[in-house]
Amino acid sequence: QPLTPAEVCMVLYVVLGQITVYNRVRGMRRQIKRLEWPRRSPLPGMPLRILVVFDSRTGNTRKVAEAVAESLQADLSPVGEAGDPRGYDLVVIGSPSMSSLPSPAMRRYLQEHPGLGDYAAFFTYGAPVWGPVSVRKALAWMEAMIGRAPLATFRCKGYHTRLRTYRGRPNEDDLLSAFLFGVRLVGIVGRRSWTQRESVTESCG
Repeated sequence: QPLTPAEVCMVLYVVLGQITVYNRVRGMRRQIKRLEWPRRSPLPGMPLRILVVFDSRTGNTRKVAEAVAESLQADLSPVGEAGDPRGYDLVVIGSPSMSSLPSPAMRRYLQEHPGLGDYAAFFTYGAPVWGPVSVRKALAWMEAMIGRAPLATFRCKGYHTRLRTYRGRPNEDDLLSAFLFGVRLVGIVGRRSWTQRESVTESCG
């Protein structure tokens, strides 16, 4: 027997209510994880030097870079002031996606500093629909240029001053996601370090 219109409305009301509750709980858990991170972070016991190098035209990428660097307890440097990244154990590269490529300044930096080791990358974009595709193409260029895949990637919407899209982005939730990207990256690096220690022990045994 088909549902009456009133019953359909009731089902939709319940479903939407459950989605709202889930999103609120998820948001609370994310905030709690951020607040607990300074106490639970394994970084003080990990002898890692981490650099977050970024290029930012309108401030969007800078905001994301600052959030990532905070969670990683990393050195933070605009690309125009960054030195040789090869002295770092991990380099996190941040750039706006421009014509499906990293920014010109970031491309020059990567070309001038070949032989990069472990790295991660994040991009900001302001074009609806095409933006995520543009980021994938920019990441593909970066991977081909460096010669290896990034440990992790992150993309974030940002206000586009010419298109006037994504006004107010990155917002607080975006920057929380950027912070938690750094947290996830710490876990990836930690697992890699443990695996490497195990493999060395086996080869020396």
